[in-house]
Amino acid sequence: MGAATKQEIEAAIAGLPSELRGTVSRWFEKLGTEYPGSRPADTVVENLTRLVACSDFAAATLLREWSWFVEMQDSIDDVPETDALLRRVAEIKHSVVDIDVVKRELRRFRHRYLLQVLWREIRGIATLGETLTSLSDLADRLLDTAAEYAGRLLQERYGVVRDDSGRCAAIVPHHAVALLQQAPRVFGGRIQ
Repeated sequence: MGAATKQEIEAAIAGLPSELRGTVSRWFEKLGTEYPGSRPADTVVENLTRLVACSDFAAATLLREWSWFVEMQDSIDDVPETDALLRRVAEIKHSVVDIDVVKRELRRFRHRYLLQVLWREIRGIATLGETLTSLSDLADRLLDTAAEYAGRLLQERYGVVRDDSGRCAAIVPHHAVALLQQAPRVFGGRIQ
């Protein structure tokens, strides 16, 4: 797989609506400034152009995570791996690093994961069900991770949380979680 030439990038930009061409051209200029000599693979340039045109979030994330994207170009079309999601959140959940590091790592992981979901959407290779499942899985795992990490920090600082009868209590009451799981989801039918 070769790097896209300037002509291939310009041709991909020319295929966009005229209102978006300037923004996408500036994005590619910024990419060249921040990562001199680095260009997307010729096989991804058209979809990359469309993704940058469609999403300011994706454009900004791509600039921040360009090295990751370059490494992922061969597998960016793959469905985001649930196992990788579970491994990563488990690492973060059980880490002993500062809360600011945990927040940064969760954000970074979320952005990369969302970028892969958006990529598959832009390419037209993801079904609606797959996209909703990927987004729901991500949200569920990140919420679980943040709650467990925060609960551990609170326990270390203040001790075990107890209910009125003196039994250990969860930070998020189990009945609240059960209610959420039974609530209808706007698009997917239920919270998993």
